[in-house]
Amino acid sequence: MTEDQRVLLFLCAVAVIYILSAGIVLRTLLHKRNRTPRSLSPLRRWAERIILLLALSGVLCIAYGYFVEPYWPAVTHVQITNGNLPPGSSPIRIAHISDLHSDPRPRLEERLPDIISAEKPDLIVFTGDAVNSPDALPVMQRCMTRLAAIAPTFAVKGNWDAWYWGRLNLFDGTGVEELNGTARSKGGNLVDLGCRCCRRE
Repeated sequence: MTEDQRVLLFLCAVAVIYILSAGIVLRTLLHKRNRTPRSLSPLRRWAERIILLLALSGVLCIAYGYFVEPYWPAVTHVQITNGNLPPGSSPIRIAHISDLHSDPRPRLEERLPDIISAEKPDLIVFTGDAVNSPDALPVMQRCMTRLAAIAPTFAVKGNWDAWYWGRLNLFDGTGVEELNGTARSKGGNLVDLGCRCCRRE
């Protein structure tokens, strides 16, 4: 099964859950309006509760993703050793960010450059999914301009960028260099990235 098929299957399952939930709620309201009791078997009652619980969980996930997560930065440190570096080489600090999904109203974008600057990176890499709409382009580009002033910054487009905003010049004028199957050498260190959606990463 391909990734697209899995996504379609998931979306169909979500649609079924919400259609069933709407039916349950409507039937309950009609019975209350008509003041007629609903006689359900224990199995049917449990099935309806599970469906409503799944629907509520989906609503809570959406609310968290929109109202909480975009305002709550988390910094994670990962140390990677590489035997290809010459002995005695200084550590390279890479700041990796992804999935800004900027909206016209700033969320984390105004705080993000200061957070990354405090980590003193040698290199910044942005791996796609920049905006949710063309109207958000100025918000994202202001953030990218500030990031590029901290350290050399490279970016690739994510699936969202390639599928919906392929005609937008996302990084023009920001100082960020977009890589698409190309490589750049900075201080003897090779940066090799490609469009994330094409590489299926």
